[in-house]
Amino acid sequence: SCSDYNLHKEILDSEPGEPDIEISPSFLEINNINAGCEKEEKITIKNVGSGILEVSDIEYYITFPINFSYDLNESENGELPWNLWNDEEKTFTIIYTPLDDELDDAFIEVKSNDPDESTIMVKTVGTGKYHGFKLDTFEQDTLSDVDILFVIDNSGSMNRFQTQLSS
Repeated sequence: SCSDYNLHKEILDSEPGEPDIEISPSFLEINNINAGCEKEEKITIKNVGSGILEVSDIEYYITFPINFSYDLNESENGELPWNLWNDEEKTFTIIYTPLDDELDDAFIEVKSNDPDESTIMVKTVGTGKYHGFKLDTFEQDTLSDVDILFVIDNSGSMNRFQTQLSS
């Protein structure tokens, strides 16, 4: 042709990239929660690779008594499996409700198609505490006379007991 054209064609690599899972935090510790109270923490799963990450299953293994629970936020995240593109993330909730002041532990098991880490374990620990105690004291200066009033049930079914009481 008579014109100079600067033609440039970019050839994309036909090989799909590999997914790479990242979970944050990688260790979850929840301490000093009053017994009977609830504390929520977020866990984030992110694809830091270039391929599509498929999170196929999330299991939560908890010791007895059961003080931990989890919510996958399926209303926002959808049901498993989750497919995450590069830099996409999903967040779910861990709920800790201690019943006492003992150490509680559990772990999350996340299964995915990450070729390097198909299963990741995230340890979760928590300790509760009892509410503080308060002691109220008072002094009674003098002793006063006390009247005691007995109220007796006088319905028909109590007749035989009334007779015994009067005897």
